[in-house]
Amino acid sequence: MNIPIDVWSRRLLAVCVLHTACDEDPGELDEPDAGAVEPRSIMTVNSSTSDEHPLSWASGTKVVVGNDNRLHAVYHDVGRIKYVTSVDGLVWTAAVTLAGGANNVSAAQPTIAVADDGTIGVAYRENPGVIRYRFKPPGEPWSSSFKITADVSCGPGGVSDPSIVAFGTRMHLAWSRSWSVHYASFPANQSAPLTTAERVDHDASCIGSGMTNYPAIAVSRRSASDPTERVRIAFFDRYSDCVASHFAITVAERPSGGSWQYVKEQTVSSPAVFHPVSMSHAAIPTTGDFYVGVSYIEDGVGTTEILYENAWNNDTWRSVTAFAERSYVDVSATVVDCVPTLRYALNYPFGVPGELGTSWGGYGQTFVRTGRWTGAQTVAPTWTDQAPVLIDSDGSTPEALFFRKVNGNSTRHVRAVYARWLPVGGKSIVEETFTAPTPLLPAMCDKKS
Repeated sequence: MNIPIDVWSRRLLAVCVLHTACDEDPGELDEPDAGAVEPRSIMTVNSSTSDEHPLSWASGTKVVVGNDNRLHAVYHDVGRIKYVTSVDGLVWTAAVTLAGGANNVSAAQPTIAVADDGTIGVAYRENPGVIRYRFKPPGEPWSSSFKITADVSCGPGGVSDPSIVAFGTRMHLAWSRSWSVHYASFPANQSAPLTTAERVDHDASCIGSGMTNYPAIAVSRRSASDPTERVRIAFFDRYSDCVASHFAITVAERPSGGSWQYVKEQTVSSPAVFHPVSMSHAAIPTTGDFYVGVSYIEDGVGTTEILYENAWNNDTWRSVTAFAERSYVDVSATVVDCVPTLRYALNYPFGVPGELGTSWGGYGQTFVRTGRWTGAQTVAPTWTDQAPVLIDSDGSTPEALFFRKVNGNSTRHVRAVYARWLPVGGKSIVEETFTAPTPLLPAMCDKKS
């Protein structure tokens, strides 16, 4: 394993001073100047080599930072969904099994979110193809699980890839069924099925098309003066209709009280030469910034891109190539030093690009990078890291994070959690963490109303 010392070679240029308009509490999530990478195993997953990756290949978020600055993670372990948490990025609790294992029922593709009141919500796919949900209020036990809707929109048959996000005290959930995309919203403490779900994509059923949607959901405020939610779902979609032989990278938005509208359709190619790989979606609720991480193969050429738009402005979508190959990519975003900041983590699932003849089993070079994409019509981000930082040569399915824990004069940062192949068999879930000096004078920012 080749893990370099990660030296932050540039200090952040944007410094927040007293009374500067900002969106986070004073000193929240300031970036460090330097630190040594310290990959740490969180837990070892069952030694089965035939099981899917612990953090799955679905598009839903697996690791989140709650409003109480605790880390919460869900993962897949041989047909079971498990949950762990940490208050400091050092010590993690023993795993709690949330689903699967009983009566030969298996569960997979977990996704997690934490509401403003601290309620944890987890959605997952249960065989024979049903999307289920359960929650845990602060200081209370986990609720019973239930099928999300009473209709067929969440199963059985052809159901996959749930993606959940919290906004206020509500959960927003997207998933695929039979090559269509569905959406439901409900209180974080919901305990009974909804009547039905909303259909997000505009196409007909496309029976037999075999499209993989990988829907990924993100939510922000509607505007600086309107605190209601602006819900967006990014997914791979057929372009125009089922007859057209083109696919598109699509972002759909649900206006308040309206039907789903496409705010982006990027045509890629015909089904014969196009293969979707992964999709991720993040938003900063207090700024209206939306980021999409997307990877696909077109005409045999792999591409991983980061897309950006500010939904509050008369803005246009922009994109930048993050990796000139296919990858599993995850994107996260928050306000750092009063500036909207993005972080992506990705891995090339075939070892090292250019190496042939080895079965890597979905594990390979894993990178993380941080930057800022602000200002109307800015063509590309300003990167904090001069280049993507290699954090592991045998990693997989990373989740990008913004987490810090102050301990005296030092601060521990966790930028990514990912799966790792173990040479002796099995897998480990690992956090990429480092410590750095704690700033003497944290940034001071005023909250927007």
